[in-house]
Amino acid sequence: MIFHNICFGIWNKQTKAKEAEERNKRDYLRHADVSPAYYRVGDPGAGVPAGMVSGPEERAAMAAGEQQSTAGGKVKCKCGQEIDASVRFCEHCGAKNEPPPAAPAGCPSCGFAGAKGKFCAECGAKL
Repeated sequence: MIFHNICFGIWNKQTKAKEAEERNKRDYLRHADVSPAYYRVGDPGAGVPAGMVSGPEERAAMAAGEQQSTAGGKVKCKCGQEIDASVRFCEHCGAKNEPPPAAPAGCPSCGFAGAKGKFCAECGAKL
């Protein structure tokens, strides 16, 4: 009976240790319950440095390289810094400050000035 109690004690200790190890692995590999408030976005291929942005909309805009207009004649550069709209290059990352493309005025086929949407209301050409 003594031998049986000793074996059972050893087996019990080993089982508890294995369960604790599996529990620790499971807790360590578990995904976070919350999403991060800020994302690090950058494009090493294009030479755009990483910047911190908040929210998925800003992250998508920065990843696409779009410039976002802000008040006071300033725009957001690809690196995320606000720069004057009049400067040609960003003083923080050196990227060229290109103005957003202007929307074409009117229909390219017939010249109808009131054309808006995907097709011209006058001639039906694709805009």
